[in-house]
Amino acid sequence: MREIKFRALDAGTNEWLYFTLQDLIVGNASHNLRLKNWCRFTGLLDKNNKEIYEGDIISVKGHTHADTFTSTVAYRRGGFVFDDKGYYIGDYKEYMLEVIGNVYEKG
Repeated sequence: MREIKFRALDAGTNEWLYFTLQDLIVGNASHNLRLKNWCRFTGLLDKNNKEIYEGDIISVKGHTHADTFTSTVAYRRGGFVFDDKGYYIGDYKEYMLEVIGNVYEKG
């Protein structure tokens, strides 16, 4: 069973905070009110062992050049998918995935 984890931006510091569901239950409720842009952990890691969350922009390397694309992770149809493709992220091996950013910190 995978651990239910989240990340969210702190509205006061504009820094990412990482926490579990248990942290939310026993944590400081007033602090939780300052959090924005909540993202759920997919339970997957990319090729660099980086956790993949909703809102992450992923570079996907397929077996051929035609299979290579960049997309954003979203939660749809009961699972995590590449938003513009509809492909389930869990169908890909971690060596094929690389987090290259997220929709909240586009630069």
